[in-house]
This record gives sequence, structure tokens and C-alpha cells, in this order.
Amino acid sequence: MDLRQLRYFSEVALAGNFREAAARLNVSQSSLSRRVSDLERSLTTQLFTRHPRGVTLTQTGQVLLNGAERLLRDVEAIRAEVTGDPDPLAATVTLGTSEVISQMLLAPLAAAFKGPSPLVRLRFVEGQQYLLFEGLDAARIDLAVMTTPEPIPSYKMEVILQEPLYLITRHADRPKQTSLGIGDLDRVPLVMFPRPSGIRNYLERQARALGIEIECEYETSNSTAQKEFVMMGLASCILPFSAVADQVGRSGLAATPIAELSLNRTLVWRGDRPQTTAVEKVAQMIRTLMVRPKLDRTAARQRRLSVRRGARQSGDGR
Repeated sequence: MDLRQLRYFSEVALAGNFREAAARLNVSQSSLSRRVSDLERSLTTQLFTRHPRGVTLTQTGQVLLNGAERLLRDVEAIRAEVTGDPDPLAATVTLGTSEVISQMLLAPLAAAFKGPSPLVRLRFVEGQQYLLFEGLDAARIDLAVMTTPEPIPSYKMEVILQEPLYLITRHADRPKQTSLGIGDLDRVPLVMFPRPSGIRNYLERQARALGIEIECEYETSNSTAQKEFVMMGLASCILPFSAVADQVGRSGLAATPIAELSLNRTLVWRGDRPQTTAVEKVAQMIRTLMVRPKLDRTAARQRRLSVRRGARQSGDGR
């Protein structure tokens, strides 16, 4: 076992497949596969489970990855001290999110860790909730931000932000009420995220509890596409205000709050694995960014919208 083998093994573990890891390391896929196989033979243990989509770490592979990352950081720190180069090897943290959360979080998070000598290298994985859980289970993802996940014993979950939900309609089709209840959604044609999305599951659970039937006319996993459906008058959708804040009032969209419905933006990680210092730094930055001033401005815009709606309806009543 040598340092090059450990570097190659670590990159495959982080990428989840040999093709992407080989591209990052600038080596051939066959050479990389051979190096990892040599490592497995020298340790007389299987480090990866191979499958058509790539690889997942075995239990002994996860043990080796934890030790390899520590060793590689120590070696790079020694090199930096000897050579006087203050740029140690950045620790890689892989974050999983949904498409909606990606829009509000990823760019600010990347900016927060950008610098001449970054100590954390970020990788982003976007997907539906079940795929994020699979990535966490396989150690391809270190940390995830999910929408209202159901509790699972082996996971730790921390709610970091609560966002109310809104019915998004064309301005001309907006409801007369300034606020809606779940009952007002009965039989409203909607474009929704496909199952098993967190927001879809949550909405259907809440509706079933009240005997309400939600009418899903169309499905798409892209919130931008959902808004296009709304603007064309095909259906309404249900989203947090942060997903439409820049378009309400300017692109013909209207947002009406649904009083009983809100989403929890939740940090999720495996509770049975120790977190590295780098992962803890990323988690703390996410906590900071998810309540950043931009979200405060979004909330202020929500309040202004509500006031304007109330004033218009008061004028109509006169």
C-alpha cells in the first residue's frame, strides 16, 4: 500500500465511479482500476462493491477511506511545512441537495469557501430525496440538505430553516383570499414534483389527514418548468416563496400563502459515522447562509406583497 494507491482509492470513493475519478486524476480508467485492484489484493479485502452505475464502499472500504483522508492531509501538511508552501491539500466535502435548494444555496456556499488557499473542496450532487439517502448510505455524500424528510433512526436531522408554502398562479388567476387553507386546494389542478419528492410526500400527507384530494395534472422535477406551466395557464403549483421571489409581480406570477403548510429545510447526515472537521465547517456555513440577509429580504418582500394585496382588496370592497 502506497500513497498513490490511497489517493486513487480516495478519488474513486468520492466520485462513486472509475470513469469520473480517472478524468479528475488524468489517468486512464484501466490504469486506475488496476491500481485499486492491486490495493485490494495487498489488503486481502474488497474495498468496493461494483454495480452498473458505479461503485459503493464496503464496510472495510469506509474504514480505509476515513484513515486515508487523514493520512493524505497529514502528508500534504508536512510537505507544505517543508517547502514553505502554505497551500495544503483541500479536504473534499460532497453535499447533496434538491433542485430547489440548489438554486438558493450552492453558489453562496461555493463563494464562502473560495480563496487563494481553500481548505475545503466542495462537490455537489443534486437529486431526489431517495437518491440523496442512497448517497449518504454509500458514503458518496457527506452531508445533505433535504426538504421535510421523515425521521430515520440511523440519521441525524437538524431543521435549519422553515419556509411557508405558496400557491403560485398567474396574476390574473390569483385567488381572492389573501391567505388560503389546505381545503382551498381541493381539486385545484397542479403541476407537482414526481414522487417520491419530499415536498410532494408532505403535501399529500397533509391533504389526506383532512380528507382533501390534491389534483396532480402534470409532473416535473424542475421548479423552473413548473413556473412555465403556470405562466401558460396550464396549472398552478405549490412552492416556497424563495423559489419565485424574483418573478412575482414581474413575470405575471402571483403567490398566495397557504396558512397551514410550511417546509423544513433540514441538514441530514449519518449518525453512525464521525464527521470530519471539513464537513463540520460546511455544515456550519450552511446554517449561516440559510438564514442569510437575502432570505430576510425575501421575507420582507413577502410582507410587502401581502400589504399590497390587502390594500387592493380593501379598495375593491369600497
